Amino acid sequence: ALTYTDKHRLHHEALEIWAGNTENLQAILNLYGEYLFERREFKQAALAFVQASKPQRAIIAYEKAYAWQELFALAVKEGSSFDELVQMGQRVGEDLASRKRYSEAGHVLLDYAKNVEEAITAFAQGGDFPEADRQARAAMHCALNSRLDLIDTILHPEALEVRYQIGEDGTELKEQLERQTERLKELKVKKVTDPDGFYNPDGERSANLQDVDVMTDAGSTVAGTTFTRYTAAPSSGTKKSKVSSKNSKKRARKTGRKGTVEEEEYILLSIGKMPARLEAIQVRAAKLLPYLLQYTDEHKEEGKELQKNLKELEAQLRSTIEEVWPDEDEDEAPVLPAVPGTRLPPPRQSLPRKPEMTTPGAAITEWEVKLL
Repeated sequence: ALTYTDKHRLHHEALEIWAGNTENLQAILNLYGEYLFERREFKQAALAFVQASKPQRAIIAYEKAYAWQELFALAVKEGSSFDELVQMGQRVGEDLASRKRYSEAGHVLLDYAKNVEEAITAFAQGGDFPEADRQARAAMHCALNSRLDLIDTILHPEALEVRYQIGEDGTELKEQLERQTERLKELKVKKVTDPDGFYNPDGERSANLQDVDVMTDAGSTVAGTTFTRYTAAPSSGTKKSKVSSKNSKKRARKTGRKGTVEEEEYILLSIGKMPARLEAIQVRAAKLLPYLLQYTDEHKEEGKELQKNLKELEAQLRSTIEEVWPDEDEDEAPVLPAVPGTRLPPPRQSLPRKPEMTTPGAAITEWEVKLL
């Protein structure tokens, strides 16, 4: 029965059939756990193993799922020795750090591997300098294992490393903003000098619209595929043409054909995501700047420069957004002449929604350090 169940993947049906038979139920649960394990659904497999009273298999599955909280809770419950927990903690902590789950790695290395140095390093690599500094100072005052060098040997170099990482991310954002702003200026010129090429790069389609009555079925179908995206009037074309047009729009939105309204929209959408990117950088800086202020003169100078650069980047981004997205009462989108022989409304550009930047300090609490 077990072989048949596994061969035909009837685990759920078998679980219902044997619900009242503990021995058979656990055998099915174990079988289901192995099935899930083979499919790399490790956390689900671990739950099945726990229900099947196979704790050792559950421990292995939890570790492979990086579910460290459930892993150590079960390991302690099953009476794992101190040495086993230390080895497991070191192994799991390193795995979590390799996956950039630094904060979790720090807790595992500290609580179970008892590796203070690597725990502090993990907290610092993750940008959690408040916790890294707290643990370093706690270790310095530990009567059994006093480590007076942890701040100098670990936190000082890690603080500079994280500062440079944040600075590089800010520089990358700034350079992208400047490139895309310059490109928008070029597109703005083309919008005025070559509006038909800007809004309707497919010249052959424009030609096909000559002498077409858009009130007929055929005319409305062709017109819809060309101008629907930039007019207020909905397309009255066939279902097939609408699907084709929709797919074409998706491709154009991803690629942003150079020199067209599609490229402009692509760039505007990109710039629209920058406030969130900048805020994420500022959140990281907020955890680092107070410690750059406190550590050494070199750290303090680096903190001043980092804060200055981020404030300038924020001001530049605000200015660019105000420049690119005009006020609602302004209408900078040029009106194109109607295509000869048609009754199409003049196409207009519909700009992506203007992003909102929070006022400094609104999204996060005092990211700037006034003493820097």
